[in-house]
Amino acid sequence: SVANKKPDEAIEKISKLFSFLEEKKIDFPLADKAQYELAWAHKTKGDTASAIKQFERLVENFPESPLAAEAY
Repeated sequence: SVANKKPDEAIEKISKLFSFLEEKKIDFPLADKAQYELAWAHKTKGDTASAIKQFERLVENFPESPLAAEAY
């Protein structure tokens, strides 16, 4: 995944995606996957605190997602 190969690029792109979606009030069917990738990008970069925050958001915002179980 891009999060593992280029974490800075992934963080920037996914953060922009979430800002756009929130601003336009768009429901994005792969938002759970994007949140998961954002968390892994932070983890890969060595930013554990931000990774934890993003994994927590994944669990909070997408509790039914299979990826939420992996956040623990």
